[in-house]
Amino acid sequence: MASLAPYNISLTSSSPTFIYAPFRDGWYALDGDPQGGWRSSFSNITDWPNPGLDNVGTGVPLRETYLDGATVTMQFEGTAVYLCLTAVGSSFTFTVDDSPISTTGPATEAVCGQSGGQVIVCANGLPYGNHTATVRVNSQGNADFSFYGGIVTVGLNG
Repeated sequence: MASLAPYNISLTSSSPTFIYAPFRDGWYALDGDPQGGWRSSFSNITDWPNPGLDNVGTGVPLRETYLDGATVTMQFEGTAVYLCLTAVGSSFTFTVDDSPISTTGPATEAVCGQSGGQVIVCANGLPYGNHTATVRVNSQGNADFSFYGGIVTVGLNG
């Protein structure tokens, strides 16, 4: 059997690979209130706009929430996952396969450098196979938490 060559796949926050709970996008009638779950936004938007043809977001796409207990989960087959985020006044818990992972670093690394995220969380050196990565938001009040996406490392026949 040939060895597998590592290959990185970049995913933005809008990728269907990410499962957001309690829901993916804010309800427009609530002006996308992030206190109830996740909403779509862009890094250059300070006030959440009413969507329309003349009101296009600029900057890096992201998902944001204020909700304590909100989660973003992804399942992947590979050996590593790197996620980009910013926690302003809030904290988070990162788990892979239900085990807490405490590996974090500044997002200036190549993985998150252009995403807008300030923190990278990662689990690398995983045995090749199916894994589940989850970030849980631990928020108090209107503490903003932004998720930008990340990278997974998969193996291809080399």
